Amino acid sequence: MSIKDKKIKILLISIPIIILGYYGFWAAYVFHYSYRTKFEYKPYFWIFTDSAQKDVDKFCAGGSVRKTDSIYTYIYKDKYFIEVWGIKALSDIDLKRIQFRQGLHLADVKFFTFQTLDAGSFCETTVNLGPFFKDTFNVDLDAGSKINKVIENENYRGFYGTVKKMAFENEEGDFLAFVDYPARPWETLFLMYKSNDSFYIIIVNAKVHFDESIIDIFNLKKK
Repeated sequence: MSIKDKKIKILLISIPIIILGYYGFWAAYVFHYSYRTKFEYKPYFWIFTDSAQKDVDKFCAGGSVRKTDSIYTYIYKDKYFIEVWGIKALSDIDLKRIQFRQGLHLADVKFFTFQTLDAGSFCETTVNLGPFFKDTFNVDLDAGSKINKVIENENYRGFYGTVKKMAFENEEGDFLAFVDYPARPWETLFLMYKSNDSFYIIIVNAKVHFDESIIDIFNLKKK
């Protein structure tokens, strides 16, 4: 066999190995960062006050879980849809550093690899599959959203208003998550809660009109 034939043979063997290696890497990458579904209610059930817990549907609760963060959804009084998102890496975050930026263009938020949770529902959450929040982030709202009231407390911060599209962006300007209400803007209570061991985002929507007083169903005491 000539040197030329040997080179061709090596090339023909190498190309499939390289292709398989490439797709194998991305398959492992996506698997590592993807959420796993869990049908349980207990992990974040404590975030509700004792009196509110009796009105939370335990059978319809469930979570999307991975190593960096977990998102659990609950239904309260058959009217309120509540999402609790725990992110351990942000346990030391300074809530006052987080900016709420309004009137932004968020129609073209894209991720290289991503997972969309609750696709086809009234609220879709798309999360970047890769290294997640580390230090701080900003909350971006599109022109179809509006903050009616900013909420401030020692250990939680947020706003009440209406949301159409909302994105979470790190300090480098990279989008890490995107919350979209495809049909229309929804009344929303958005809270960031900090305890000693973790950081939580709480998002409340409802079938009925409500206001920021819904915060009273949550156990947001400093731990």
